[in-house]
Order: sequence, then structure tokens, then C-alpha cells
Amino acid sequence: MRLGGAERRRRTVLLAVLLLVGTSASWWPVARLDAALGAVVGWVGAPCTLAAGWVLGLVAAPPRGDPRRPERALAELEREAGMPPSLPGRLWLEVPVLAEPVHDRLPLGAGADFHLGDDMLVAWGERYLGRLAAIGPNRSEVVLASAPGVRTGVWLVGPDGRRFEGVVLGRGGTSLPVLAWREEGPPPAPGTRVLFRARPGEDPALSRGALLLGELRREGEASRGTEAWVVDFALPPGAEGRVFVAASAVGDRLVAEPGVGVAGARLALHGDAVFAGAAWAVLAPDAAGRGVLLADGRGVARVLVRRGPVVWVRPLRPEDWGAAAVVATAAGLRPGDLAPLDPGDRFTRGRDGSPRGVFLGRRGDAPGTAPPLTVAWDTATEDRR
Repeated sequence: MRLGGAERRRRTVLLAVLLLVGTSASWWPVARLDAALGAVVGWVGAPCTLAAGWVLGLVAAPPRGDPRRPERALAELEREAGMPPSLPGRLWLEVPVLAEPVHDRLPLGAGADFHLGDDMLVAWGERYLGRLAAIGPNRSEVVLASAPGVRTGVWLVGPDGRRFEGVVLGRGGTSLPVLAWREEGPPPAPGTRVLFRARPGEDPALSRGALLLGELRREGEASRGTEAWVVDFALPPGAEGRVFVAASAVGDRLVAEPGVGVAGARLALHGDAVFAGAAWAVLAPDAAGRGVLLADGRGVARVLVRRGPVVWVRPLRPEDWGAAAVVATAAGLRPGDLAPLDPGDRFTRGRDGSPRGVFLGRRGDAPGTAPPLTVAWDTATEDRR
């Protein structure tokens, strides 16, 4: 049947629109549309994936990988390094961090459900971080001492041990907090320790932990009138996983556990015609979001995409996780990209959908498919999307 000119033009326009939509979706994917199409394609493609995996299994066995167990869990290392000094009449509550600070506010994975309240003191190790705010049912934020307009009372500790009162003012962004006021005394000197001081009317015991904001240093030029004394305040590397909140009254828990989802998985395909061994597929119909594939308790692959019950993953050696990993070095915890050759245990760093603290192994360990296989993801990250 011969189509009329109007019908041909209509079909041409329709095909052009579909091509434009498909091209746009590939470059700027829409999460809901991608998930809907993926669910349909995934259930249709699952039998094909299983069949391809069965054929591949006849000629090549799945990689077993290198078995490994961590010397100590990441949570144990963080707790040991980050527990602040004891305060009279206070207990330290352990709260997970959800993401990097935004506008000098650090999001936490607990709130009123963990009996947190406004203005509670937050620290990591001997470092003062800030105070709680924006308390929600199961979320809260730490307003860091570096946040713009935040005034923090401090003690300036001289070389002879004498203390002088002062006030530090946060400026936000990349600017360090500035010493806005100090009582009469010896002039400031570079390297002077700046300790947290409780507010008037607060329990003086809060100041007894000698929590450190940082040390003084000179910034700017006196000849131009820009000279100022600033505090080298910074968020400690270990505080990206958990922080500690001082509480005078607590519930039945002292540790707020991060939300982690886990689903069982079954190997479907340990290779691909295009990507060879750089892509695997597992069947995990109960998995959600992005995350990490674990084999015999060790993280061996990063989840790339879900297509219905099929989850495609990219196998990685521990050192290949780069900045997405944290390394337990002899000098403490460091991001994987800053310690690429360190032989210490490596763990997932979180923030990318993977739960923090999944053991990845050590440098050189090969990824494998030793059972049991599971997919784990950070439920708090998924809730925030």
C-alpha cells in the first residue's frame, strides 16, 4: 500500500521525535523513565542473560577471587580514633554521617528518633566540630564552626598554659574562621591552641574536654589593613563516616546504625561479548538503588545499573576503587586515591550509593564470585534522592 504525502510526513516527524527523545535520554537520562524502561527490558532480557551465562560457563569457569578477611572493621577503627575525651555528666552518642558538608552543614543519619536536640555539642576525637540543628524525625545537621555568622566561644592557650577568652566567627566557604574578639592579654602568636569554651549559662563541664578548634595563624597583610588572626579549622578525615554528640540524657542505644539494605544475588553472567570480564550480571530482584556486590563477605564489584531482576556490575580490584575507598594505613584512615600503593585493608567510603565500611580487600586481591553473593546499598542515600 502506497502512503500519501501527509502520512509519510507524519511518520517521518514521529520517527524524528522518537530518535531525538532516545538520543536525549542517552545523554541526559531521566531516572524514572530509565527505571521504567529498564524494568521492562530487564524481565525480557533475564532469560537471555541466563542462557548466555550457561553457555559461557561451559568454556570458562567463573573467577573465584582471593579470599580475605579484614584485620578490624572500619567502624571499629573509626570508633577508636574518633571517640572524644569523656565529659562529666555526658555520654557520647555515635551518629552516622550521610554526605559531605554543604554550606558548612554536615547531614547526619539520626534525629529525634535518637533523642537528638538543637545545640547539642558535636565532636570527633579531640576536635570540636559544631552544634546540632535542623532536627527531623530521623535526620539532623551539624552547623560547623566554620559556617558563616556562627560565633564560637574559645579559650586561647598561651605557651605558659594560661587561658584567655576569645570569640571565633565563621565565614563559610573556603574562608577560615576568624578571631573576632579576645580579652586583654599577651598578643596572639602563631600556633596558639584554640579550645572550645562553653556559652554563658551552659554547663561549664562542656569546656573540660579541651576540644580543639585548631591553631591560630596570621592571614593577610598589615600594610594593607587586611591582617587577621584565623583558626585552621578543618573537618577531620575520619569524621566523614561518623561523629559523636554529647548528651546528658540518652535512650537505650548509644550508636545510631547507618541504614543498609541487603539482597541475595545469583551469578547470571561472568563476562560480556563487548566488555569481556569487565562486566558481570547477577540476578537480584530484591536489590534497590546503586551499591556494591559482595562475594563471600568481600566487596568485589560496583553496581552499574539494574534492569528488572538483572543487576549489572563492574568487578574491581581494591586499589581500583580509588577515591571511593578508604584505606586503613599505619598513620590512620586515608582516602584510597591518596594512598594508592598502601598495603592496608580497604573499605568502601560511601557517598556513591554503597554503604560505608564494606571490606574490599587489600591491594592486588582479585575480584571473584565465591558464594554467597549479596548486593548491599545505602538506604539513607537512596532516601535522599
